Amino acid sequence: METPLNIAFRDTEASPALEARIRHEADHLARRAPRLTRCDVVLEAPHRHKHQGMLWRVHIRLALPGGEVVVTHESPRDHAHESAAVALRDAFRAAERQVERHREKQEGDVKAHAAPPSGRVTRLVPQADHGFVTLDDGQDVYFHRHSVAEHGFDALRIGDAVTLIMSEGEEGPQASLVRPVGQGPGA
Repeated sequence: METPLNIAFRDTEASPALEARIRHEADHLARRAPRLTRCDVVLEAPHRHKHQGMLWRVHIRLALPGGEVVVTHESPRDHAHESAAVALRDAFRAAERQVERHREKQEGDVKAHAAPPSGRVTRLVPQADHGFVTLDDGQDVYFHRHSVAEHGFDALRIGDAVTLIMSEGEEGPQASLVRPVGQGPGA
């Protein structure tokens, strides 16, 4: 690894085997993040618990163009982290994910979520517990009373703007969720 690597052990003896493992993981990370300019790793054994072994903590600080990625990986309920090698593996995988998010953010590759389909209620059949929405593209979509968010079927009116989550029904597309515009997530 050409990137400067600093390794520290806290509350535990330095171990050539663990240092080799850290170097291996750092090399792997550097191949996936070629613009990495610095990598600091601290392996910490905080304390022993009465009913469980020593649970390792891993702190990783990475310097990249445009910022830093910091990972503090500890999992007090994960007994797999009684193994320093497993704790290191998990921390470096978390660092890889954060480096990828950092790269996407720097390059403007952050995925934009498509807006849900929208339309207007065009027909209601309360006695049969269903209705129809005409989407902005002109397609008619069936929905059932139970598909309306917040049990709001009875409050719907012809002409109400709605967003939909669609699924394929027995007779074509249908709404699995109908949400009046201005009500909750996705609106």
